[in-house]
Amino acid sequence: MKRKLLTTILAVTLSLTSTINLTACGGDDTHVHDYNLLKYDESKHWYECSCGERNGEGSHTGGTATVSQKAVCSVCSQEYGELVNPHTFNQQVVDEKYLKSPATCEEKAKYYYSCECGESGTEYFEHGEKLGHAYGEMVSNGNGRHVQTCANDSSHTLIARCSGGTATCDKKAVCTVCGGEYGSTIPHDFAKFNFCKNCYGVYTDMTKSVVELGIPTLLSYKEKDLRNCAWDTYYYNGKIYRGSGSLDSSKTASIWAYDVEKARWHEEIVTNDVAIERFVEIDGKLVAPGADPTGSWSYGNYYELSENGWRTDTSVPNGIHMFDVIEYDGKVFYGLGSNYNQTPLVYTENGVDYTHVYFYNNGVKLDLSKTAQGENGIRVYELFIYKGELHAYLIYKGVYSIYKFDGTNMVCVNEKPLFGQYSSNYNTWNNGFEIDGVYYIIVGVVYAVTDFADSTAFKKYVLPNNEIVADAVYKDGKYHLLTYEKTAVNGKYKTRIYESETMKEDSFVEVVSFDYEIPPLTFDKVGGDFYVSMGNRYTTSSTKNGMLLKVKAN
Repeated sequence: MKRKLLTTILAVTLSLTSTINLTACGGDDTHVHDYNLLKYDESKHWYECSCGERNGEGSHTGGTATVSQKAVCSVCSQEYGELVNPHTFNQQVVDEKYLKSPATCEEKAKYYYSCECGESGTEYFEHGEKLGHAYGEMVSNGNGRHVQTCANDSSHTLIARCSGGTATCDKKAVCTVCGGEYGSTIPHDFAKFNFCKNCYGVYTDMTKSVVELGIPTLLSYKEKDLRNCAWDTYYYNGKIYRGSGSLDSSKTASIWAYDVEKARWHEEIVTNDVAIERFVEIDGKLVAPGADPTGSWSYGNYYELSENGWRTDTSVPNGIHMFDVIEYDGKVFYGLGSNYNQTPLVYTENGVDYTHVYFYNNGVKLDLSKTAQGENGIRVYELFIYKGELHAYLIYKGVYSIYKFDGTNMVCVNEKPLFGQYSSNYNTWNNGFEIDGVYYIIVGVVYAVTDFADSTAFKKYVLPNNEIVADAVYKDGKYHLLTYEKTAVNGKYKTRIYESETMKEDSFVEVVSFDYEIPPLTFDKVGGDFYVSMGNRYTTSSTKNGMLLKVKAN
């Protein structure tokens, strides 16, 4: 019974549905309406048949309007109605989401005005302060200009031309602002110097047997000036050091050095003395005693080379002329030419306090007054050690003598030594060597001395060509003598260098020989080369006076 009733209800429902949706159009039984096209306008929506017949028309409904969007119909999804409370863009909110542009060097930060709803408008306001410029260090551009870049904006730069510094022949000028090189090098200038007076470099054929390296003192003295002569030529720590000047001068002397590896001169120091005549090593350091200070004569000057450069010590009492310095028994002794009534020998153990040493002859203390000595005061020219004892070679009242230190005083052991005859032509001997109890003195000739107190113990050597001995050095296990003789060939001088392993007579072998217009003065040896300073202390006849030569062994 129930099954039959359900079947009857379904049949009635289907009949009614067919009657609504499939109604014939305009009485045309062949067309049935199909309302499957949803349409809408601003206020309502409806279903429409393809024939234009509407059905189910109704107003928009559903959805929620906002300040930025109208309500959306839940049936047709069409916006309708009005906005709720439209935007009011008048709020100033400093937040990254409203940032139009950050602060720069020249502008403040900018933010968009916002609505209470959180939306941003198109207008903006400024906030905060400008960053300003923050320029860093000057950096070279490598093109003769330097630049400063702003740390806040790399597009902001300050550019200027480099300036300052001095260009040399092999280096451009260095800008005093940025430290970069700029410009061009300058040409070499070899006029009169045999080396460039701009960069002090020697540019010549170093393979030749004899090479002229120049006269650096021409930058201070004129040609043919006696002050160009190198009183001493000394190799130390890669450089050839040269003394110069004159006791008759009033111009301060410089110490020049020639760098062997770089082939370049360098003015090491302008001293406070008119002459530098000697270089010695004390405790491994190069020392140059000053001869004749331009300032006060109460103290002498002592120049010492260390890792930090040259140091000037003005503390040696009575040091008008400082001729020699030597280290003995833990003390440093200074041989002087002092004022009258002043001792010519002092020593120090700490470099601050000085002890005066007095001289005795036959038990009588030497009278140092001007009345006793005359116009020429006492001078200690040389200090040397023989058989473990300190000796001094000096002149007193015009007489040359040898004195020996007894621990307190200097005591005369020989007046009028034979080699004194050469003192008028040479500044005493240049070097001396002690070998097996024999002391070899180099003073124009070679003397072999076994006892300074015995005049018969002086043996004079005659070299193969009877030439004059100018200097001597001991290097690489051998003794070397620098000699010369005047020849008839174009009036030139024949320079020779001999070497010996023993310093005994007839043991010398010639290793260098060359002709030059002036004689040699001093020299030193570096490897297989000899560096010879040419000159004549008593004549100004040559423009080559003071020339340094590099000479290869034969």
